[in-house]
Amino acid sequence: MTSPGLLPPSSPRPRLLAIAERLPRPDESAGSRRFLAILGHLTQLVEVDLWVERDETAGRTPLPAARVAADRDRLAAHGVHVLPTTWTALHDALVADRHETVWFEFHDMAARYLPVVRDRCPRAALIVDSVDVHFSRLEAGVALGVVSRRLARRVRRSELSAYRAADAVVVVSSEDGALLSRQPDMPPVVHVPICVTVRQRDARPRPPEALFVGHFRHAPNLDGLRWFVQQIWPTVRMRRADAQLTVIGSYPTADVQALATTPGISVLGYVPALDEALDRAAVAIAPLRYGAGMKGKVTDALAAGLPVVTTTVGAQGLDITSGTHAIVADDPVEFATAVVEMFDDARRAAAIGLAGQQLVESACGAPAIRAALANVLPSARVAAAARRSTPAPAHRLRWLWVVSRYTWSTWARILARRWDNMRPHSRA
Repeated sequence: MTSPGLLPPSSPRPRLLAIAERLPRPDESAGSRRFLAILGHLTQLVEVDLWVERDETAGRTPLPAARVAADRDRLAAHGVHVLPTTWTALHDALVADRHETVWFEFHDMAARYLPVVRDRCPRAALIVDSVDVHFSRLEAGVALGVVSRRLARRVRRSELSAYRAADAVVVVSSEDGALLSRQPDMPPVVHVPICVTVRQRDARPRPPEALFVGHFRHAPNLDGLRWFVQQIWPTVRMRRADAQLTVIGSYPTADVQALATTPGISVLGYVPALDEALDRAAVAIAPLRYGAGMKGKVTDALAAGLPVVTTTVGAQGLDITSGTHAIVADDPVEFATAVVEMFDDARRAAAIGLAGQQLVESACGAPAIRAALANVLPSARVAAAARRSTPAPAHRLRWLWVVSRYTWSTWARILARRWDNMRPHSRA
């Protein structure tokens, strides 16, 4: 076994260092499922080391040590070497300078750590995984009056600065890719969608049950569920008095839990696996009014062969033809009509579910993911080589000034410990 804080012995294969805030938990969010799947696919191409910033066994709301250990074991089973959650471990990984590539999950992790990684590993290709383009989602929320315009402007500045400082940016949808490609001074933008595994759906009678799945620390999920319950659910119940809505998702708020008092609505909160719920429901709903990227609740349902009723926002990232692969409706009455139709017409529901499954398998199945990742790494390395051979452009100098202010607390901690005499330290 490798000693804590040390990298495993050298391998003839290239090495990649992934940097994230916390360990991925596929039972909590679609983003975590995607990140875990990407790390697993990357191990087929390179040796993968993962360092996470947050020690979740400490802090105000610590997780049980056994839970965190199980998360680390899951990663090890995927072939990922998980470094200790200490500054020393990150320092040792960087000064070893054995990583051809560094992968940042989310732009804010790049904003915090890209400067020191660039300094310590000048030859490494640096990739920022957007997961979704945050400022695009926030600007859509501004248009609805549910997000602060000031917040959206601030995130746009910091997010684009982080992307411009990288050698490649990963997006999950063609819409996000087109948006970033239009921005000046942007490095190569590569599409790596959500990863899914399709499974068979049995043909059998099902109750008139609609399923909503959403991580409730994600604001668009709260907004979309409220909109559905207030504007759409009464019409559904008027047309089908026996209709049921099941709500599943981690970290349900008090408002979400209170929905259980509404006739026909059941709030389950967190469940460890979705298979049973996806098999039981007659239709999945994704009533999102704003967002970006690709929606895990949609791809999960499609992969299970479950017909989906969603909005234009929920269909982002997939080449959905409404009425063929899913039903897309932005009007509350049309949305309610589509849900009731999936209850009443089992044959059409099954046909839509199968067509949606075939679509998501072609777009998000393992072959598509492997091909996308095989394109990301060389694209980033080519861009990194070009960067090393040319003087830093003015926008990168501006970015260094902005990020040095944005990450002053991080730099202060690093400098206080000194790179040559650091003590183990975990962030809560």
